[in-house]
Amino acid sequence: MANDIPDITLNGTWQNVYTLSGITVGASLAVQNKTAHIINLWIGPTAPSVSFNGGLEIDVLASSMITTGESGYWVKGVGPLFVQAL
Repeated sequence: MANDIPDITLNGTWQNVYTLSGITVGASLAVQNKTAHIINLWIGPTAPSVSFNGGLEIDVLASSMITTGESGYWVKGVGPLFVQAL
């Protein structure tokens, strides 16, 4: 599937990838960290607390794939994030 979603710009807060990308909640997707720093990933229906810095760490230029059925896909970092529906 061709990617026609522009990179998402992360702003340092927990952001829902489904909401920002327009991809249907629960759909499979892939992301690639294009920032200059590690970003954090959290899967759940709501964002973690503002001060939470846990979850899966995604290194610079590393990718992650999420299969169908997830209720929320949250990322925290600063800079561009590539997103593609699978």
